[in-house]
Amino acid sequence: MRFAILALLAAIALPAHAFTFQYLANPIPNVSAIDFSYRAEVDLSGDSFSVSGVAFYGSFRNKLGDPPVPGTGLGTAYGLYSEFHGVGALTQIAPGVVRGDFSNFQMNLAVDPLLDTRSLSFTPGPGGGNESVFATNTGDDSIILTGNLLQGQTHNILDLNRGSFNILVDPTGVSPIIAGLAGPLRFSGVSTAIDGLVVPPGVAVDLDLTGSGNLAAVVPEPQTPLMVGVGAFLLLILRKLRAHE
Repeated sequence: MRFAILALLAAIALPAHAFTFQYLANPIPNVSAIDFSYRAEVDLSGDSFSVSGVAFYGSFRNKLGDPPVPGTGLGTAYGLYSEFHGVGALTQIAPGVVRGDFSNFQMNLAVDPLLDTRSLSFTPGPGGGNESVFATNTGDDSIILTGNLLQGQTHNILDLNRGSFNILVDPTGVSPIIAGLAGPLRFSGVSTAIDGLVVPPGVAVDLDLTGSGNLAAVVPEPQTPLMVGVGAFLLLILRKLRAHE
C-alpha cells in the first residue's frame, strides 16, 4: 500500500514553471520555488476555522528537490516573508482525520531590506484573548505580490498532532522584481506541531501552529482542485502508516 500511495503522489504532482527574481544587481533566473518556515494561530468554532500567520523564506530553488540556489543574498542582504490569513469549514473525513476547506485565503510576498521584520508574538490558548499573527517592523518593507484564493485545503491527523496544507492562489499586483510569473502560486507545506485540535464541532482559541513549506509557481491542470486535496490526504495517511509500524 505504501508504494501505491507514493506512486499516486508522484503522478498527481503539479508541473512547475519558472520566474526570475531580480531584487539585487545579479538576477536569479529559473526560480520555481522558495522555501519557508512559519508560525500561525488557529481558531476553531463549531465546524469553522480561521488562521493567521507569518512565513519567513530561507532559500530559492530552481526545482523542488533541487539544492538551494547559492549566493542569492536571501537572509543576508535582504529578507522575504509572507503574511497570510484565511477561513473555512471543517469536516471529519475519517476517524481522527479532519479536512479543512478554505472559503477565503489571502497572502502576500514582501521584501525586507533591513532584515528587521519579525512575527508578532502571541499567547497560545485563551489566556491571551483571541489574537492574530502578523508581521511587525514593516515600515521599510515592500509588498511585491498579493495572492488570493483559487482553491485550498488542509488535512490533519489528530493523534499525531500533524497536518498539511495545499493552497492555490492567484497572484495580483506583481512587482517587476518577479519577472516572468505566468500562472498561479502554490502555498503548501506541513504542520509539524499543532496542539489542541479537536474533532468538529468544537471550540479552541489560538492554537499554536508551526511548520515549513514552499511557495511554488505551478502550471494548473483541469484536475488541479481535486488533486490538491487527494495528494495532501494520501501523504498524511502514508505518514500515519509509518508512525504505527
